Amino acid sequence: MMKASNGSDMSEKNIASEHPGNYVRREVIPEGITVKKAAEMMGIGRPALSNFLNGKSKLSQGMATRLEKAFGADKTVLLALQQNHDLQMRKEEERRIAVRSYAPSFLNITATHIDAWADKIDARALLPTLLRRLVHSTGSEIIHSDFPAYDNSQRQGWDGEVKANNATPWVADGHSGWEFGCNKDPQQKATSDISNRVKSIPKEERKNITFIFVTPRNWKRKDEWIKASKARNEWKDVRAYDANDLEQWIELSASAQVWLADKIGFPSKDCQTLDDYRSFWSQTADPPVSGKIFNSAIDAWEKTFTDWYGSGDTNPLVVTAGSKDEALAFIAYMSFAREELKPFLEQAVLVASAESVRKIAAISTETIPIAYSGEAERELVTAFRDRRAIVVAEKNIKGMVAHITIDPPSYSSFHDALTEMGFDDAQIDVHASKSGKSPTILRRQLARMPAFKKPVWASGKDNIKSMIPLVFAGTWTSDKGGDKEILATIAGKNYSDIERDVAYLASLDDAPIWVEGKYRGIISKLDCFHAISDQVSEDDISNFIFVAEYVLSEDDPSLDLDKDERWMASVYNKVRDHSNAIRESICETLIILSVYGDGLFGKRLGIHIETRVTLLIRKLLKDKTGRVWQSQQGELPRYAEAAPDEFLDIVENELLKDEPAFSSLFEPVDGGMFARCERTGMLWALELLAWSPERLSRVARVFAKLCEYDLTDNWTNKPIGSLHDIFLCWKPHTAASVDQRCDVLELLCRAYPVVGWDLCM
Repeated sequence: MMKASNGSDMSEKNIASEHPGNYVRREVIPEGITVKKAAEMMGIGRPALSNFLNGKSKLSQGMATRLEKAFGADKTVLLALQQNHDLQMRKEEERRIAVRSYAPSFLNITATHIDAWADKIDARALLPTLLRRLVHSTGSEIIHSDFPAYDNSQRQGWDGEVKANNATPWVADGHSGWEFGCNKDPQQKATSDISNRVKSIPKEERKNITFIFVTPRNWKRKDEWIKASKARNEWKDVRAYDANDLEQWIELSASAQVWLADKIGFPSKDCQTLDDYRSFWSQTADPPVSGKIFNSAIDAWEKTFTDWYGSGDTNPLVVTAGSKDEALAFIAYMSFAREELKPFLEQAVLVASAESVRKIAAISTETIPIAYSGEAERELVTAFRDRRAIVVAEKNIKGMVAHITIDPPSYSSFHDALTEMGFDDAQIDVHASKSGKSPTILRRQLARMPAFKKPVWASGKDNIKSMIPLVFAGTWTSDKGGDKEILATIAGKNYSDIERDVAYLASLDDAPIWVEGKYRGIISKLDCFHAISDQVSEDDISNFIFVAEYVLSEDDPSLDLDKDERWMASVYNKVRDHSNAIRESICETLIILSVYGDGLFGKRLGIHIETRVTLLIRKLLKDKTGRVWQSQQGELPRYAEAAPDEFLDIVENELLKDEPAFSSLFEPVDGGMFARCERTGMLWALELLAWSPERLSRVARVFAKLCEYDLTDNWTNKPIGSLHDIFLCWKPHTAASVDQRCDVLELLCRAYPVVGWDLCM
């Protein structure tokens, strides 16, 4: 008989299957003691105790010990409760899994197909891949799985090993050793394998191992062999699966069906595995694109992805990139590169049609669809309401909230990838300039076949002609008179004709345009610029520069209002003629023209486009009034990115004046609920410039000068805060080396001792 901490008896019968957290809350922690106080008494954090008490985490040995020491609980009783609870959960899972054998076949792969596949030369090398995919997509609580394939499939030892904390109809509980072969006489191979393993593994060890033999052949005397092998009592259990068993097992796994269908010669046009897509994405280029190009993106987003995968969150994960192909390639390469994501690699299936989504939804084992078409995405809403799924989308779609946004690779990732592809440093610099380090555009430029060099819509000159003004504008609103006027000016046609062009282009496969309510926009502006580059004229460039100056120099009427009323500008009709959407998009186009314009069409046209952008930024800001700086404060970061040296020159020249024109941006912010911090744009712009080691010293001096403004408000974004972020030792906001940062810090301490001291402290 066991005793609870409150003195009541607890027999084995009383140890229910409830989570031990409920019992501890009810019987162990004295009434009146809060969770916070109890956590303090136990010497742990409140969230850890709260999660346990609410059944969100298991009872560990350490937690049980702390409960025993703090409240006199019986650790043995608590751990028994946890063990009972786990056992009950496993039984429920097994009952749920048992129903899965009635799932409908997805691609109708039969035992005959599997037996015929066994005759192929590569079947023996690929069989481990199939089994690994089946184990991970249909197993439960797999803690270890090893099925070496290809060259490693002939290594010494087990052909495969699995350790599972839960049994399923196909994967044994505990440790199982797997042997397999494609021999035409499976019984001879199975008998030889089991005999060899009996000789090589001690008896006591074999008592804890389930022996499993797998053959893709039809095996008529399989049941007799299993019965005889079990009768010898040499293993914990003995199992054997042949082509008929594999047919039933494969029915439970959509990803295994898609993978095997491709190998036996009838792939699904609407479905693909991540493995196959990774190979396709890379091999369409010559040389094949190295997966290292995604290293920086993987480093940035791996935790977000693994947290989502490990949490069981049933909200679709939205991944965006410059193109859907790029987003899919990122997911494929990250899954392949990270060991903890190997199970995901076996469970994921790329789907393009609503029908495929519905078929996969009927298979109740763990399948994670990755929707890469609007049709499939819409079907996920109902078919996978309570199950995990991934949606891939292009960037810049209004209303799309992405969980992961893939930016162009860092120079290091790009350099490492192209080095592996066989390019030297000079060639790498050329490709970096031409592609903007975009994996999508690099792949287009290196494409083996002409069909991959341009998007489908760019095959017709009429489409390109219609797209040119739209690409320059980028994003706009159809109900804003000023926006429509700008589009008509760039295109040289009535806006009603532009709307017809948009409707047609948005209806195309791989459409370059998105439409959402009153908003219109280009899906991937940089990719579209590459597609239209051969047809862009000097007049197109000049028209855009003229329009950009007109839009960006527009005064902000809200500045006529008192500061505490500016948030109500629309009520007072103090709003600009042009939308924020088109202002932001024009700035993005200026950045693209500055960085890529000369490579795209500047040399062909005999003009220096970067210089034209620089001159525009100079006209917008140089020797302007404080009101102009206030009107354009939101665009300052993009100006800095489009013309970094010119922007820095202008700011430095203003600081030489007794009263810089932008001083109005650095007035203390009122404490109202709707107060606007107008210095944010300037600080963001300078922080962006600080990433360059060549500009770090200049930017640091500018920040030091800006620290002279008396900013007594409660806003945290101040010049000294920006300086602090730049020089953070654990995650500096600059690409400068440690030595370079130390040199600049020493310079600051000498030239601006007060700021330097404050920064060092």
